[in-house]
Amino acid sequence: MSDSDANDTVEEPQNGDETPLLDEVAEALAGGRPLDLLGFASALIDAGTRGGGLERIVDSFVDVPVRETTALLAVLSELLDDDTLRRQCRRELDGRNDSLPQWITALDAVDVHAAQRMTHSSAEQEEILLGARLSGGGELTCCVLVDHTLGSAVKDAFLVPAPLASVVDVALQQNTDPETSFGEMSLADARAGIERGIDADSGLEDSDSWPGSRPLVLWLLRHLPSHDTAR
Repeated sequence: MSDSDANDTVEEPQNGDETPLLDEVAEALAGGRPLDLLGFASALIDAGTRGGGLERIVDSFVDVPVRETTALLAVLSELLDDDTLRRQCRRELDGRNDSLPQWITALDAVDVHAAQRMTHSSAEQEEILLGARLSGGGELTCCVLVDHTLGSAVKDAFLVPAPLASVVDVALQQNTDPETSFGEMSLADARAGIERGIDADSGLEDSDSWPGSRPLVLWLLRHLPSHDTAR
């Protein structure tokens, strides 16, 4: 599911035919690919927020009561940080009875359980990795690249459908710099470092995954302790 679809709106299906957007959502649901839906919803929120059309996007899903839009509304109800829109999504969901997979219906039970830091030898960049488990199975790893030459701003962030331990193992195998270090970090430190990086303005052009993944990253951070709550 491409981020380029994020600016598309849902139109009423004609003669039972779903739009390409709904077809892609249906495929993601049938294939059990949580990251496809999460990534698409994140890019949708980012595009709608920056373009000022987020309310219209939510309305378009409300106006088409099919299982695919129910799934999107359920994901949006968790990823959105706008309380008014979240309530709108949940009100609509209360009136629908579509069957959805457990990872969607229990999305608020995501467990962000561990964090790792990979520091490069030059100390100019570091990667913060978050491991997350979805209810009903499925693990994700969020990879956030922080550039200390740009005020410690987030330079890129993306997610992979694999456990944190597997991602770290691959990084260790592919690493060719003996001075690159890997180590655990507290969840509160990981949250603080990523939040500072998001708040910083790097002035860089958008990447294929950033800032489209920002709402998804922020959602994961909301499930981490802050330094205040960790005391």
